[in-house]
Amino acid sequence: VECGDAGMIAVAEAIPRTKLQLLYCDTNPRVTAAGWAQLGAALPRTRANVLALCAELGVAGVTALAEGLAESSLIWLHLGHRMSTGMGVAGALALAAALPHSKLRGLKIEGVQGAQDEIGEEGRAALEDAAALVPGFNLVLAEPRSTV
Repeated sequence: VECGDAGMIAVAEAIPRTKLQLLYCDTNPRVTAAGWAQLGAALPRTRANVLALCAELGVAGVTALAEGLAESSLIWLHLGHRMSTGMGVAGALALAAALPHSKLRGLKIEGVQGAQDEIGEEGRAALEDAAALVPGFNLVLAEPRSTV
């Protein structure tokens, strides 16, 4: 179901009143940066410990989610899966900056091998460096697409 911004904002507003443990937003291209920003702002108010998002979040959406990580109860974040996240280098850098200040102990990013979603060497290195600062952190990144 493609809920769009109105639906995602409704989900974000409802999160503090639920016992949500897992949110899986599968293939929802109608949600824009505004909807993802609302979800990111709701993260500190949720009791969720796992968040899986399969959606084209874009740089603004990933950045909004990253901004909510420091105060959230999330221990595992899974981005991507069957489609591009659209995060690019800037989104990867936002996540890397947030990792050491969050409760996250695992981050999996799939779908980063497409040309429009390439996190680049800089993004990959920043995520690896940030993960290394957290003892026992489990970082899973898709392998970069071969240029051969």
